[in-house]
Amino acid sequence: MENHTLQDIPAARKVFILNYIKENGSASIKDLSILQNVSEATIRRDLDAMSIEGILERTRGGAILPHEKSTSFERVYHEKSKLMTLEKKAIGRFAASHVLDGDTIFLDSGTTSFQIGMNLADKRKITVITYDLFIANSIILDASSTLLVTGGVRKTDFGVLTGSLVLNFIRELRLNKAFLTADSVDISFGVSNASFDEVDIKKELIRSSRYVYLAADHSKFGKAAMTHVCSLHDIDEIITDDGLSVDMQKELSADNIAFTLVSPETED
Repeated sequence: MENHTLQDIPAARKVFILNYIKENGSASIKDLSILQNVSEATIRRDLDAMSIEGILERTRGGAILPHEKSTSFERVYHEKSKLMTLEKKAIGRFAASHVLDGDTIFLDSGTTSFQIGMNLADKRKITVITYDLFIANSIILDASSTLLVTGGVRKTDFGVLTGSLVLNFIRELRLNKAFLTADSVDISFGVSNASFDEVDIKKELIRSSRYVYLAADHSKFGKAAMTHVCSLHDIDEIITDDGLSVDMQKELSADNIAFTLVSPETED
């Protein structure tokens, strides 16, 4: 009788994959292939089958856990940072290229905004404003530039400041550009968030900015979260990655919504 290892048994391999994603937030085909000592094609078939079953959600080069059916579900920061990292880095680089020397900009909260902030070191005499503490503590700016952090109450596990102090701060501003993020993006419902805490902040950002970009990877599209932020027509340009479905691209174009697709530099 032939002796099989656990890795040779598809059911056991799927259990390993699910547990790995639960622990790490996401998984790449390459990493799973190495860990399970099987071909990338085998892992790809496993992920496709698990996606059809609704166990996980496929991404470029890997998979994540499916978004919860509850529209109020929101991942904590360290979980979000592990998802769609190549796409977010590409979006961040491209979005930062729109920042000109001398601009006053606002970076919304989130891991995609974080990537924008990480690409601003070569800009001169810019003013960067944020209520995201991870951004404030991490980005490097030229000596001629200024970083401002709003006041507010810290939201535990999310690294952001919320409340009336943030809103009052933004109301006194006139911004060249705001880089908005979102939990979900839908043609009909527009931009939405899973919680109420940051919605008024985002709305105030839109009112205070001459130009508004929405920076969101393709996994955010075709979904609606609990709380409406704005219509897509309130956004001047969407910056997303080339994993966005063709159908969604057609819907955006048909609705005259400007968008740009960027390509991650590498794939697993």
